[in-house]
Amino acid sequence: QLSKIMEQRTLLERLNPDKSSSMVEFGALVITDKQKIFISVGIGRLEFEGEEYFVISPVVPFCKAMEGKKKGDAFEFRGQPYTIKDIA
Repeated sequence: QLSKIMEQRTLLERLNPDKSSSMVEFGALVITDKQKIFISVGIGRLEFEGEEYFVISPVVPFCKAMEGKKKGDAFEFRGQPYTIKDIA
């Protein structure tokens, strides 16, 4: 478990808070028509300033379904359609 935590810490240290993303990638905040997703390490659901976010790893199937997409693009996951409204 310690090894896994250290690995996640190393990944989090790679995040650049000043970098803005234009596509779905590590470190991006992706806002879809259904939810807000931050791509970093698999933490799960959290609340920040009254907003609900899902913090997921770039290797999970949901992230793979939207990998490389840009603002305005649509994708499908488990039969559900999603539209990317914004990426930061």
